[in-house]
Amino acid sequence: MKNLKIKLGLFSLLAIFATSVFLTSCEQEEIFQGETLNSEGNNTQLASIEFDTDITVDYLSKFTDIVDIEFVQHKYKLGKETYAGICNVSGKKKTSEILNTLQKEFEIFLKDIENQQSSEDMKNTSGNEVEIPAKINFKDEQHYKISNIQVKGTEEALTKIENFDKVSNVIRNINADRDATKSHSKSGGCWAPDSGYIRFRQSSVPNNRYVYSRFRWSCLDDIESDWTYEHDVWLNNYNNNSGTYLSQTIKYASSSMPQNLYLDTNFGNGSGEVGFSIGTSRMENLETNTYYFTYIRTTEGSVSSDKFKLQPQQGHRTPNWCHSTWCIYGDQSTQLIPAWNNNVPGTTWF
Repeated sequence: MKNLKIKLGLFSLLAIFATSVFLTSCEQEEIFQGETLNSEGNNTQLASIEFDTDITVDYLSKFTDIVDIEFVQHKYKLGKETYAGICNVSGKKKTSEILNTLQKEFEIFLKDIENQQSSEDMKNTSGNEVEIPAKINFKDEQHYKISNIQVKGTEEALTKIENFDKVSNVIRNINADRDATKSHSKSGGCWAPDSGYIRFRQSSVPNNRYVYSRFRWSCLDDIESDWTYEHDVWLNNYNNNSGTYLSQTIKYASSSMPQNLYLDTNFGNGSGEVGFSIGTSRMENLETNTYYFTYIRTTEGSVSSDKFKLQPQQGHRTPNWCHSTWCIYGDQSTQLIPAWNNNVPGTTWF
């Protein structure tokens, strides 16, 4: 990811997509230039909606009649731990459909994690895996507390939403600070994780694949309150744009890093390198000697093997109060696994 590049939204890898079908690069540029037209010929725009308290899926009925809800970030519990997931719900107009999609994608995610942790090359690994309870009630509402959503709608609809109960911020893509150049990078110091692994694998459901990473920091020096961290994974698409192991159709993503989470976009990076990046807007809440995970699942890409690099990035929020991806800008990066490692699919330690 390039320093100070434009961000797209709360779930920015996802945010460039306006429907369940992902947009072409030309259509992405139209969104960046501001507004697009909906089927009725009205101007629409992407917006990130943050709540001052977690809401239930049923509460989303206030939104479904006036905007298209595309992605939801929800909290879920595994034992005593609370994590966050990001789910693609594009095209779902009823809250019952949104909830069913959340339940299905959440269950697939946990099955993938369970399968990969029990695989042969993970059996001797200790102290660095997700503890999954033996029995999980996937209909339990505690797994589907919504902390923020991304929508597409008209300015009239977004203005109306600003007055809804429990809505704290409506952050419009076209209002993002395009000229934020303040850098918070420092020479030296510890800001990147120094041990862990990354794995590319077939999902437990047909036609899906995922990338999973587990990592930790042995030191974190002088982390400022507005710093952000992205766990950036890049796939190699320089071979005549033949495609990558993962597609850009994101189905579900999750991380145990401190909330709020966001996914980054490929906009402005060119077609040679395709990024799959999940980050936290609250880097100051990371702890040393604690393992964190990231997981991104997509539909199958167009190739069965690939090459990758792992290149995390430290950034900052501008303004400080904003945790949307549109408010996050990169400062410095480092290579944990240099380009181009050919272990895709497979597991690589660092």
